[in-house]
Amino acid sequence: MLKMLITMSKNILLNVVIMIGAGIVLIAVPQSPNVLFRALGFIAAAGGIVQSVHNLNPSKKITADTTMDTATGFVMIVLGFMILFKPEPFTGITESLISIIIMIFGMYMLSQSITLKRYGYPRWWLALLLACFNVIIAIGMYVRPLATAMEMIRLMGVMLIYNAVATVIIMFAVGSTSDVK
Repeated sequence: MLKMLITMSKNILLNVVIMIGAGIVLIAVPQSPNVLFRALGFIAAAGGIVQSVHNLNPSKKITADTTMDTATGFVMIVLGFMILFKPEPFTGITESLISIIIMIFGMYMLSQSITLKRYGYPRWWLALLLACFNVIIAIGMYVRPLATAMEMIRLMGVMLIYNAVATVIIMFAVGSTSDVK
């Protein structure tokens, strides 16, 4: 269990560093949408690759959680490469696309909170609250998009940083779960 957590921690740490770095750049320098969408595509594809490779490890037990994580990873890879190589169609649907990406992160965090509950972690509800916050933000962005692209780009940066921090919180929760079992 400890070896798995250490390997998982390295993969998650890489994702967290990428999300925080990209978030800071998006907040500080909201440039042309095509450049930013290519960066977002790269981030999504890289995160999906890391997640899928981790879950496709032959020694890893296949569960509903790993299946959901792997499927989410593949969706992230496909969307990431689509955006990376041809961002123009996506710049017109900025609000919808970003809300879908945030929803995917929220659903992934939701599956992690369910895993925490199954392992008997006493504060599993914290992960559930973070996941619900993601889902609520995604629905709000879809229903009531922001007025300007610059605001949307900055919000995307804020959400990347938020997702990174929430991921670290959940990672520590999963790590302390190993003490429970």
